Amino acid sequence: MMEFPNDFVFVVQSLRMAITAPTEEQSKRVLNLLDETSLDISEREMELAKSLVEFDLANHQGEGFH
Repeated sequence: MMEFPNDFVFVVQSLRMAITAPTEEQSKRVLNLLDETSLDISEREMELAKSLVEFDLANHQGEGFH
């Protein structure tokens, strides 16, 4: 199992996995896990994580989003 240095990194990686999941079912599974996980992260940090992932996605279209 992967270990993350903090909850912010966990959220960013989870969102990336949800976006790049091969199927909608797998994406929903990741999002459900994220939703069910107890996180030590503020609402502002959550919004920052979402913005970071959206920015990465927008700037890496066609390059393979990692």
